[in-house]
Parts: sequence; C-alpha cells; structure tokens
Amino acid sequence: MNRRFAVLGGVVMGIAALLVACGDDTQSSGSGDSRQPVAAATSAKGTLSQNASDAAAVPATGGGNTAPELGSTVDRKIIFNATLALGVDDVGAAFNEATRLARVNGGYIEQSNFTNATDNNDKSRGSATLTIRVPADRYDDLLASLRTMSGAKVQREGAKSSEVTEQYIDLQSRLRNLQSTEAQYLKLLDQTKSISDILTVNDRLNSVRAQIEQIQGRINALDKLTDLATVDVTLSPVIAAKADSGSTTLGDVWQTSWERSLVVARGFAAAGVVASVAAIWLAAPALIVFFALRRARRHAAPRPAEPAA
Repeated sequence: MNRRFAVLGGVVMGIAALLVACGDDTQSSGSGDSRQPVAAATSAKGTLSQNASDAAAVPATGGGNTAPELGSTVDRKIIFNATLALGVDDVGAAFNEATRLARVNGGYIEQSNFTNATDNNDKSRGSATLTIRVPADRYDDLLASLRTMSGAKVQREGAKSSEVTEQYIDLQSRLRNLQSTEAQYLKLLDQTKSISDILTVNDRLNSVRAQIEQIQGRINALDKLTDLATVDVTLSPVIAAKADSGSTTLGDVWQTSWERSLVVARGFAAAGVVASVAAIWLAAPALIVFFALRRARRHAAPRPAEPAA
C-alpha cells in the first residue's frame, strides 16, 4: 500500500514539474528578451561597483584585460632610423637636391648644418648634414633617391628599426582605465556634499588627470616617431685625382727638382745643427783629456843630468 502511494506521488510530482517547465518556456517565448535587460542592468551595476572600488585605489599601471581588444585594432608601431654618408662632387648642389627629395617624398628637414667653401671652379667643397623626417611609407623611396643622386657616391650606410607595438597597446590600455576612473570620480564629485569629501575627491581627480596627460604625451610621442621615419644624411666633397697626361714639361721638372733640393737642404741643415750641438757637448771633455795627457807627458819626461863638480 505504501509502495503504491509512493509511486503515485512520484507520478504526480513529475507531471507538476512538466507543467512548470512548459509554463517557463511559454513565459520566455511570450516576453521575448525581458530577462536580458535585467541581466544587463545587474552586470552594469556590478561593473559600476567595481569601477567605484577601483577609483578609490586609482590604479597606476592600468589593467591588462583591455589589451587583447586594442591589439586587434592597433597597427604595428615601428620606429625607422637610417644614416647615410655620401661623397658628392658639389656639396651645395647635393644639399639642395636632398632638400628637394625630402619635400617630394612628403617629408621635411628637421635639422641641417652647412659649411660653405669653394674651389677654383666655384664648386662647393664644404660639408653638410641633414636630418630628414619622412612618412614611414616613403622611407625606402627616399633612401633610394638619395643613393642615386647625380654625382653622389655612398660612403657609409646604416639602418635600424625598433617595434613599440606592445608598449603602445599598454599605454592605450592604461589611458582607458584612467579615463574610466576619472569618470567615476566625476560622478562621485556630483554626489558629494561635504566640503572635506569634495576636496579629497578633487585631489584624487587631479592626480588621475595628471597621469592621463603624462600617458597621452607618451602616446603622442610614439605616434610621431612611428608615423615619420628619420634619415640622417652627411654630405662631403670628393676631390677627383688629376689625370696623368703622360708628358712632363720643363716647368714640372724644375718645380719637382726645386722641391727635392729644398728637402735635401733641410736635411743638411738639420745635420749641421745636430753636429754643432754635439761639438759643444764634446768640447769640454776633449779639453780636459788634452790637458791631462799633456801634464802626464811632462812628468814622464827625464830630467837632464847635473854636471860633475
């Protein structure tokens, strides 16, 4: 009997559970997304509470949870630098041409230094240095144009690049977190009534804004370094060797002989000076030896015999 009641009770409970499940499905289908706003509101409330607690701590480094999202939207950030030393026939003309090439490729001269000097043919024999900033996508084009300038020869070239994508993403993440903290402080400031609380919140808010400005400045600096490549160019004159015509004139022979005779004369003069200095140093010892030998000879000479009485 008890067994029958137990079975009957189980059947009744199963039917009741089935009816409840059907009622839940009907309510869900009839109300559409009525539960989603509630869940979203609950999630937003939890996020707001978390941000409020983070605002009290004012994070200095920012969370890393936003980095993956930023990584999918931020392009690679690479800093390009190159150095190029060119030997040119005319430094002035090459300087003007390098300036023109920088502008043609969308860049500009950030810094330059030009030392002017001319030869007998009125060609510039000075030297020049230029620091060119050019868009990164025209970096290779500018280098190729500089290498192939008329009358230019590459003497030395170097290049380096450094990727700062990870650093840039980290700064963006820290900036977003600090901006979120700033918004929470602003809300808290609107709700604060006590003067002491207002001063405390203002102090925290100023600290957060100072960090935002610092990070924003670093981001701007990285943007400038990665958007524009740097090319340092050095221009120096190349003095062409005189062509050997194969014939020698009498004037050339006379000039060569005169120059060689001057060299020989300088050699003899130098030898005479050395001999004179040596004679001065040797004169005193020589005199001492001479007088010493003379005195020794006097003592060694036999005395004449005395006559007999």
